[in-house]
Amino acid sequence: MFPFDEYERQPLVSFDKSIESLVSIVPEIRQMVDSVKEKFSQSHCSLSFDESASIILYALKWKTSQTTFEYLLNQTLRKQDPQELIFWLPYLRLFIQALSKLSPISSSNIIYYGLSTDKSNDYSKDDRFVWWEFVSCKSTMDYLENNCQLIFIIECLHAKDISEYTSENNTILLYPGKSYQVISKNQFNDQMKFIQLKEISQSNPPFDSPKINFDNYQQIYRLELKTFIQQYPKQSKIDLVDFKLTDRDIDQIIDQILNEKQCLQLFLSRNQLTSIGTKRIAQALDLNQTLECLSLSYNQIGDQGVKILTNILARNTSKLKTLSLHSTGITDESVKSLAAMLKTNTNLLWLHLGQNKITDTGLVLLTDVLTHENETLKVLALSENKSITDVSVDIILQLLTKNQKLETIWLTDCNISIDGKAKLREFISKLHNRFLLVLL
Repeated sequence: MFPFDEYERQPLVSFDKSIESLVSIVPEIRQMVDSVKEKFSQSHCSLSFDESASIILYALKWKTSQTTFEYLLNQTLRKQDPQELIFWLPYLRLFIQALSKLSPISSSNIIYYGLSTDKSNDYSKDDRFVWWEFVSCKSTMDYLENNCQLIFIIECLHAKDISEYTSENNTILLYPGKSYQVISKNQFNDQMKFIQLKEISQSNPPFDSPKINFDNYQQIYRLELKTFIQQYPKQSKIDLVDFKLTDRDIDQIIDQILNEKQCLQLFLSRNQLTSIGTKRIAQALDLNQTLECLSLSYNQIGDQGVKILTNILARNTSKLKTLSLHSTGITDESVKSLAAMLKTNTNLLWLHLGQNKITDTGLVLLTDVLTHENETLKVLALSENKSITDVSVDIILQLLTKNQKLETIWLTDCNISIDGKAKLREFISKLHNRFLLVLL
């Protein structure tokens, strides 16, 4: 699974916090941050300092083009490797938040992107493709470099003007994961060619959510739920995060989203759902054969809701691969239910349980089933469970010794000591990059 959407699950943190996981990945990141803070001006008044700083860092010029923050981020995005991208998620969360608050570009929505090399043969009329990286464009051709051999003329739907935060005039940024269609190809002379592109929205690539079409989120709340859902194509990602949904809305969601739209990814985070709504969702999952990702994070699901949900998932009839229960008020009692479910469920790959009330006792329950009975789960997120301590260190080591399928454990902001973290890191270093342990 390519977790472009994983950035949405990250808590919104400060600028300094957002780059902590990049210290070992981005050379001279500390020096870059110092430069950003020097360049920050109160003139960036439309955004907070943290938001402004995230944009300045992205656009920051450095010693060479291949050492810039922009280059390294986009290089990672193009690889489409979840294990590499995972370190960038806190920053992406802040960066996308900042971009969403910027004003949209002019109504013409025509922008230009130039390449110094002729790659026109890679594109044919009516071709469709995805640019996985952020793309820096210009609003007019006058601002392009003089040595451009290929110029893209782009009719875009999603773009933001970041000129205020850069050292270059007229910088327009395209979001990653957008789909484009080649409308035409033209040759001006022997040295210059043109390709006309149009951004398309028939599919829902990463970041492509109708929510992004609105700069004022209050507009979303005034939309009727039915009308909003109808914007999405079948078998897509549907985003209803922070939509003020209650249990009374669940039947409509099941009918329209799970049954009619046959949704692949459903994000219901930051609403007002309880165990009552969770029960209806669980019952629907028992018959559903399309949903692969479900986020119920930041709802008051509680132990009762998790018990109901896991009873269904234990039957192994659902196709669900990712389940997020971050900050849902669950305790070790829920972990008992989750552990029992993992004994029989062979479809679930990602399980997010961060910011709850899970203790060392709960971790023992999870590690026991992952050691002896479940060999399909790949990612286990337990960050911000403050009652997970050094008591769990040896238990985790035993798990990693015996389970060869588990790839990642998140333990950020738990109560593990410096010595405990050092012991874990020493052991992980001997696994020859088989395993990723996040301990920030």
